[in-house]
Amino acid sequence: MIYEAKKSEAVGIAEKLKEIAKLSLDRLPVLNTIFEKMAAACVEQFRDYGSPVFTAFVNQVVSGDSWDLLEASADSIAVIFYCREWDARILLGLERRLIFAILEAMFGGDGTELPFDGTRPFTALETRIGRLVCEFAAKALQTAFGTICEISFVPERTETALEFTTLGQTSIMMIQAKVLFQVLDQGGVLFRKTP
Repeated sequence: MIYEAKKSEAVGIAEKLKEIAKLSLDRLPVLNTIFEKMAAACVEQFRDYGSPVFTAFVNQVVSGDSWDLLEASADSIAVIFYCREWDARILLGLERRLIFAILEAMFGGDGTELPFDGTRPFTALETRIGRLVCEFAAKALQTAFGTICEISFVPERTETALEFTTLGQTSIMMIQAKVLFQVLDQGGVLFRKTP
């Protein structure tokens, strides 16, 4: 009788381990504060690259399946960072329209022209600027997490076509933070995803 109870308990534990881990944002209340600090640090950094006023705020923090979250960010430039302390890959990316708004601000635009609304491939300059912005966003995020734990983000590669297999596995739970940036009356999203 005792053997049968232990056996059914072991089967129940094994089944739970096979399930995809659920990420509960209720258990991580400090994340919003960390992302707000990151957004404020990014705005400060943008001041070195252009005279227009940049504003930013955390628009959304959600958890979900990598398939859905990465598909929604497919038309973006993203940099994948490796965090040794967590043994995890972190993805920071910029929407196409945010990259165009940043470039216009950097090169003296005033926002009167309508932003480009095509689906052409990113140029080498746009990719380099996207990577630069993702790298200083990673440093800002690293500093924001510094109040809790020491972490480091090492850039691995730049992606211009995100797929649900970008982080390696095909179906993993992720946390996504969307930070809305405004510049020259145009806006776009910087996003962060982590398993």
